[in-house]
Amino acid sequence: DGCDVRDRYAYVNYRFSDPFQVQLGIFKLAATRSQMMSSGKFQFVDRTMTDAVFSLGTGLGVRFWGRALDKRLDWYVDVVNSLYDFRNRVITTDDARELDNNPAVVGRLMWHALGDDPGDLMKSESDISFHEAPALDLGVHYAFNDDAGDARTLRIPFRRSSTLPGAYLQTNSNGLQVNQVGVDAAFQWHGFSTTVEYMWRFLDPRRAGRVPFAPYWQLTGDGSDSSYHGGYAQFGYFLPIPGHEDKVELVGRVGGV
Repeated sequence: DGCDVRDRYAYVNYRFSDPFQVQLGIFKLAATRSQMMSSGKFQFVDRTMTDAVFSLGTGLGVRFWGRALDKRLDWYVDVVNSLYDFRNRVITTDDARELDNNPAVVGRLMWHALGDDPGDLMKSESDISFHEAPALDLGVHYAFNDDAGDARTLRIPFRRSSTLPGAYLQTNSNGLQVNQVGVDAAFQWHGFSTTVEYMWRFLDPRRAGRVPFAPYWQLTGDGSDSSYHGGYAQFGYFLPIPGHEDKVELVGRVGGV
């Protein structure tokens, strides 16, 4: 018998002022809106299908961030060892090296365009506050990583060599230069809520045909730039049942990759 204890998130934050703060440690990367929210704030019990493909996970490094323009604008710049999984070790033997020398960079802007309480929409995907005035968030993110050999990496889907439609497998991002862009919006008013996100990921197989070979190129034979994209739209509405106006919510989601 035994036990295992791990750190999931651990960081310190120094606030110079609201518009400029610095965070050091392990944290969720500032990418998709779904990723930045806690699962306890979701309308569904599971994350979206696109999260399994476009989530950038957690990182170990430094974050520069702040809340400017009377807290209407949140900005983030994350510089971390690698994307998706922070558990790549920094101190190893030369033969067991788990990190390349290339940091990953993630940036995000989020504008709280409407609403009396900026940032309130990050509290829940549902309109549990029953906003009397329309509340609207708009966001955009960008991520870059030149993966020259991280041990734990992004999961990269690819089409299986098969006549079966929709047959996909996944590999790692070693030997790939990865760029990702995403846009998102959230709106809540009088018990109605909607969240929309769309993401694009661009792959440049830098190690196609060169040792050490990119696993993506070995599996697909594709040495040219490629991309994939996906998104979802989610809606919710608390049914106006007398005496139970905030008890029963109808929710739905559609999406794809």
